Amino acid sequence: MRINLLPLFIKENSSFPTNKEPILRISTSLFHFWEIENNNPVMLQLGSMAVPVLVEAVHNDKQVISFSDSLTQTLMLPNQELTLLSFFEKQSRTLTLGPVIAILTDAPAFELESGASFRSIHQFCQEFQQEIARIGGILYVVSLDDWMEGYVDGYSFQQDKWIKTSLPYPNVVYNRLHLRKAEASNMFYELKNDLAQQNIPIFNTQFFSKYDISEMLQSDNILKNHVPETNLLSKETLELMVKKHNTLYIKPIHGSQGRQIIQLRKEENAWKTSISSGKEKGKIHFFSTIEKLWKWLQRFTQKRAYICQQGINFQQYYNRSLDFRILCHKDIRQNWKITSIVARCAQPDSFVANLFQGAEMIPAKSVLQTLFGEHLGKSVEVQFKDISLQTAAALTSQIDGDIGELGIDMGIDVHGNLWIIEVNSKPSKNLDSVINKVRPSTKALLEYCLSLSFPHINKGEKQDV
Repeated sequence: MRINLLPLFIKENSSFPTNKEPILRISTSLFHFWEIENNNPVMLQLGSMAVPVLVEAVHNDKQVISFSDSLTQTLMLPNQELTLLSFFEKQSRTLTLGPVIAILTDAPAFELESGASFRSIHQFCQEFQQEIARIGGILYVVSLDDWMEGYVDGYSFQQDKWIKTSLPYPNVVYNRLHLRKAEASNMFYELKNDLAQQNIPIFNTQFFSKYDISEMLQSDNILKNHVPETNLLSKETLELMVKKHNTLYIKPIHGSQGRQIIQLRKEENAWKTSISSGKEKGKIHFFSTIEKLWKWLQRFTQKRAYICQQGINFQQYYNRSLDFRILCHKDIRQNWKITSIVARCAQPDSFVANLFQGAEMIPAKSVLQTLFGEHLGKSVEVQFKDISLQTAAALTSQIDGDIGELGIDMGIDVHGNLWIIEVNSKPSKNLDSVINKVRPSTKALLEYCLSLSFPHINKGEKQDV
């Protein structure tokens, strides 16, 4: 990632006058380079906050900046060592510092002696903090309840732990709400409106409907050849599809983590069913007629909506169900790129290759080479990337709101054809890699947040210092 932003290290300075006038101090060389005039205030922007300040030149290192106490309080800077990225626009005399990034979650923060913990996204938040500390910026974690008038009560990483404190409104919000109920709430609706009024972007604002995504992909002339036949489940569609396909999958439209998926297989004189999770997992049922099958399915369909999807005869890996997760992210120029590809191999007794259902994650290159050999395996990997980028572009053009990342699940049938199984707007953060370092997906998310926080990056403006 190459960006044209100057890192500035905030250094405490006790020699400011005792008055309450907001003052910042920068090096003499930077003062002259930016062509700042004495006694002529500049506009300082941090997050969504803009404050007129006087700038003083001092004999400091070029990349050191100091704030007066009154300015520190006004900006609500967290009590920690900070490096911020900067961009000075000479025409408007505006100094932008940041980025200030908020991760929005509904995961309760458990208050521990070692600081707050954010459950399933805690490791991801630690990674993100590690990367933003290296690059420069402010990260905090916030819930729907924590947005106040003009400030946020969020968790920032201070003194080696997550501490709740008052913080400025951010440049950008990354939505990691886990519950559809939270996304459908009035609080989230009001927050989105408030952010829109303040021109604060929020991305990945919605869970996907499996049926809607299938319809969108079917409308693309290229992608429609990679999408299994999918219909809303009803007795009529079930009767039609059992005549066409030997295997069907009944999935909750808004399901996740491979839960409550029903597999239907045509036997000689009956339909055989099994389910991926819950109390019925491992139980096999046989139904001699569609009427009996439908009556059994109604136990599930009365509670939530389902789709009925064509079953594909996928390649297996040592007689285990197999699929591939392709992660896509927008880069600093807001173009889609492939961040990673991993293979997921199901447990021997499972038809669902989902990590939450016990699947094993294996490097994609290794699996593809085992299945197809080195040369053909590389060709399949290229096809994964091409189809995934086409999928990301197609959905971006049809879905309201900003999308910054996608998790695309694909499989390869026994004839070598590629199929899109599902597309996720909020791919899991706690199971996509063994973690001892910052993952490419985390770096990619920070890159996209930077592009939203500093729009001039995409305009090609430069500030060589």
